[in-house]
Amino acid sequence: MDDLYEPTYEFRFFFEAGSHICLWSANADAWQCFHGPVSLRDLVLPLDLILWGEALMEHWDEAVGWYRPPVPWEAGERAEFHAEVSDFLDGLDMALGREYRIIRCGPWAKSSS
Repeated sequence: MDDLYEPTYEFRFFFEAGSHICLWSANADAWQCFHGPVSLRDLVLPLDLILWGEALMEHWDEAVGWYRPPVPWEAGERAEFHAEVSDFLDGLDMALGREYRIIRCGPWAKSSS
């Protein structure tokens, strides 16, 4: 029976300024394998998706003022960033497949299937 078991790794998605991490272990299988924070580079993902995610994390860091005073976003820029993050998450869901579940937190709060 164990041979038929496919683990499901659940990650919470949110940005934490300065961490360069956007995925965090959210269930026992994920904790056992990844031990908490999960770098995109620790997953089997296309390089362009990894680089896209890293660029989004950098943009977030710049916007929330981790390295300098916060840069206020105009409503349009905020909406554009949120839309891009949602597109990234859709791509991440597709690339990871059904063994993984991303729990979207914050402005992206919806669960993927």
